[in-house]
Amino acid sequence: MKSPWDILEIEPTDDLSVIKKAYSKKLKVYHPEDDPEGYQMLREAYDQASKQAKRKKKQRVAVPDIPEEEVNDQSTRNIEEELNDQPILNVEEEEQFDIPSLIKLPSHQNLEWDKEDAIEQFFDNAEDLYNDFPSRIEEEKWLELLDDDLLWDMELKQRISEDLLIFITQHYTLPKHIWLLLENQFAWRAMMESGNHGLDPESTANFLRFYKQRIGIYPALSFEAIKYANIDHDEFLSQREEALGYLLANELDEALLSIERAEALFADDPDLLRIKADTLFKLGIVTESIALWKKYLTLRPNDIDAKMFLARALYTQKMFSEAQDLCDELLASHPEHTGAISLKGKILLKEGRLEESRQQFKDLKRLVPYDAEAVTYLSEIHQLMGTPAYRKKYKHIFPKASLRRELQEKSFMNKLGSFIFNQFRLRTLIPIILIFVFWNMIGIGGNDFTSDVPRWALIMGSITFLLTDPTAEPFSITIPTVLLFLLIILCMVKILREWRHLIRAMK
Repeated sequence: MKSPWDILEIEPTDDLSVIKKAYSKKLKVYHPEDDPEGYQMLREAYDQASKQAKRKKKQRVAVPDIPEEEVNDQSTRNIEEELNDQPILNVEEEEQFDIPSLIKLPSHQNLEWDKEDAIEQFFDNAEDLYNDFPSRIEEEKWLELLDDDLLWDMELKQRISEDLLIFITQHYTLPKHIWLLLENQFAWRAMMESGNHGLDPESTANFLRFYKQRIGIYPALSFEAIKYANIDHDEFLSQREEALGYLLANELDEALLSIERAEALFADDPDLLRIKADTLFKLGIVTESIALWKKYLTLRPNDIDAKMFLARALYTQKMFSEAQDLCDELLASHPEHTGAISLKGKILLKEGRLEESRQQFKDLKRLVPYDAEAVTYLSEIHQLMGTPAYRKKYKHIFPKASLRRELQEKSFMNKLGSFIFNQFRLRTLIPIILIFVFWNMIGIGGNDFTSDVPRWALIMGSITFLLTDPTAEPFSITIPTVLLFLLIILCMVKILREWRHLIRAMK
């Protein structure tokens, strides 16, 4: 049978840091998911090696440094018995005796061993806490563990933090509030990112991604439903976690397989029901998804998000009455729930109740003034209200001006006023001024015969001259005239572009 040192592939040592590094290195070979038996063997070797190392330290510290002559001195070994038989001596006689100390143990060495003992006890308590599942998910139990005097010593806290991190990398089935508690206590994220830890780089990169999810926005699943269930808690939670991961990655078939494995262990977990209901809805199995949502709400009747999921599922199945009842129930307790307002407006629109639907989207627009969905549906409702069939049926007409104001539409005069006002922007005004300047410059400084020639004729003549006889020597106004004309064209293009942007913005 291999010794723990053979499994770790190191020489026997009492240096715990060497043992930890060897353990972290071997974790790449014996990963708990890929090789659970090998991991168990490695874990036992690590525990045995750690205990042997601590025992060696204890033996080295506890041996007293007693001179050989004192050890062989019979009077020294029996000093207490002799003292009991002796009469009381006077001061002068007493000063003649030099009573040696039976055990010479420096206090700092005792203190060092006390610390080692305390650290070992701390991790025994941590392991016991993790193995007791009901206690594992209780924040108060972890607070009791972390309320240890050892953690007031910054050097010891760093050591405990590193060792506990290694422990947690292999015992990671914890609820989110425990992850946040540990992060608040030890700041492991910053520690792993800075490299100040005992993990190997590959393990650190993988665990850091996992750790960021647990303390971040990753969905927090409850552990309460299985707190006292007689099942393999870690296996169930692992399968449930896999199902959620596959669902978020939209790998729905794989999610269903993980859900089935988790259900075989414990089928009535509310979060598992929710994951399955969402998965089936995305797969298009809406009827079964609705049944699961209803079952989930019997377990958690106050879950607002679940009620909205169920209402949307009912809406897709055209079960408008039940969907509206759920929306009314939500709005009774949360009058400004925008999702419920919007869905109720859509249901009323599907049922042809335009005025009530219009009121719902007006309420939504009041809460969220620039909500695109509200504006879109209000526009559709107003178009339906303007049809002859609607007018004939209800015998009244909503004023078009009123409907435009609700949609914040601008009239033609408003658009024209905005257009004219925006022409005074520098990006539009400067090209207009340049056009007038260049137009007046055409022909200036030329020969006398150009004074009576219209500018447009001068421009056309200059262009024709250059095109028909490019080798001829141009007269003094031809090239300047053509250049000024090109500048005028560029300014006009700039103005047209600005007008086009402005018109699009006002639509």
